[in-house]
Order: sequence, then C-alpha cells, then structure tokens
Amino acid sequence: MVQGLRSGLNPDSVSCDYEVVLFQTVAEYLPRAQLLGCFFHFVKNFKTLIETHELRAQYNGGADFSLQARMIPALAFVPAEDLVRAVEDLSETCPNRKLQPLLYWLEDIYIGRPHRRGRRQPLFPHEMWNLHRKGVQHLDRMNNHAEAAHRRIQAPEHLEIHRRLEEGPTRP
Repeated sequence: MVQGLRSGLNPDSVSCDYEVVLFQTVAEYLPRAQLLGCFFHFVKNFKTLIETHELRAQYNGGADFSLQARMIPALAFVPAEDLVRAVEDLSETCPNRKLQPLLYWLEDIYIGRPHRRGRRQPLFPHEMWNLHRKGVQHLDRMNNHAEAAHRRIQAPEHLEIHRRLEEGPTRP
C-alpha cells in the first residue's frame, strides 16, 4: 500500500486503525509523518474486548455498567499529562470488578502497565491515540473520510479503471 505512493509525498500526519504492522510500515516509508490512531477503531477494539469477556448484555442493558465501561475509552479525551493519574483513579474507584480486565487491556496496550520503576512502554504511545490535543486544535478524531474514499475506490466500477491504469495505454 505505502510503497505504491508517489515519491515526494510528505504528509504531516497519517491516521489509521490500530495495526502494529501498518504503523511500522507508515513509519518506515513516511518517517516525518506523525502517526495517529483513529478513535472509531479505538472504540471498536474496546467493544471487541467487551465481546471477548462476554459483557455485551450488561454493556447494552445496564445503564450503570454501560456508563462505567464507557469511561474507559473516554480516557482518550483526558490531557496526555493527566492520563496515567486518570487511569489510576478510574481503576481505584470503579465499583464494577468485571471492568477490571478492560482496564488491564487499556494499560497493556495504550497506557503502559505499572512495574517496579514506573510503567512499561505501551504498544501505542499516548500521543498516537490521545485526542485531547486534537479536540483543542479542532482536528479530525477519526479517519472516516479516508475510509469512505477507500470504499469508493474498491467499488467494482473503480476496479476496472485501476486495471486499465496498471496495464498502461492501449495501442490502436
């Protein structure tokens, strides 16, 4: 995907879903671009985890449980410098123990799990997924426009155009 881009392309940022290989590839081919995660995919990963832990019925049916669970992805809007403290506060005050595995997931992947000398490095650094700065600067929180363009390009009528472009000019 990235290899096929035109040379000279130098975006300030690239927004995509949370796939480690994709982030590594973009970082390799576009080293100056800031890598940003998409909030839609952040929440999608969270909801997949709810399914994995068989909590969907409680999430969809219980107002208190749902509110408490939604506090976890809402941490994306906390200022980055306050993030660790906010996670610790939520973990300490969360009345529903069934949410603890979801908080562990957040710490493992996005915050960094505590250990003897502080916290481990998260899989995705805070600046990659934290939305507070994006909100203050009125930047996109999701990459819906890119997803829609990709779907349009993948439509059958566009595939024929791509095939012809790849074949090159036809001779009479």
